[in-house]
Amino acid sequence: MNPTVSQSSIHAPIKEYEGLFVTLPCRIATKNAGQMTVIASDRSEVIVHMLAANREPQTKYVEIMGKVCDDNEVPEILAMRVTDMGNDLDEVQIFSLWIV
Repeated sequence: MNPTVSQSSIHAPIKEYEGLFVTLPCRIATKNAGQMTVIASDRSEVIVHMLAANREPQTKYVEIMGKVCDDNEVPEILAMRVTDMGNDLDEVQIFSLWIV
């Protein structure tokens, strides 16, 4: 796979993209200070570590741009950007993974 080419993968496990930057539309499951757990395209949980510059998400659905760091059993993303996407999105349509 060429990491310079954007690709979409509807049920691809995030772990396959370790070390790459991705854009992940997802649903927030839980939020804590500086960290949140989201539900990814394959319905698995992903831990998102937010940089201090990111503001706290205000909606149920967000788009995360960050680097996949898979050192643990649960995949993790270091978020460079978190964008609110609203509270009423169609889950079937938003779940996809873009490699940037």
